[in-house]
Amino acid sequence: MRRSQNAPSPWLKRTSRRWSRHPGGGASAYYINSSTPDNTPFDRALIALSRLAQSNNELAQQTMSRVQEGWHALVLAELGDEQIARTVLLLGDGMYYNAAFGGDSANPQRAAAITADRAALERALQVLKAAAN
Repeated sequence: MRRSQNAPSPWLKRTSRRWSRHPGGGASAYYINSSTPDNTPFDRALIALSRLAQSNNELAQQTMSRVQEGWHALVLAELGDEQIARTVLLLGDGMYYNAAFGGDSANPQRAAAITADRAALERALQVLKAAAN
């Protein structure tokens, strides 16, 4: 039996429960706080997947879509507002892009800038969460 397109996946249900207990404030805070390159195997795999997707690899594009849809569903389930959920995802994506192309994060000045950016996004997230409620 095929699951409805709008029905949450088992992964989404498990992950949603995990992020709802996240001390930083759920899936949206986790997404913002984890939106910096960290050179882990997962991070490198995600970069490789995105490059394949940009090269019109259909499987990579489908996989990236599923990843994005999963995050969207988690943040939307937390916030309950489509536009605010989309805004949170775009903020996190912008944070990642800025950190990835801003230079070496091991440099103390660059690390301080990333920390300041993250703090600014956390404050913005609190405003967005208040608007969603």
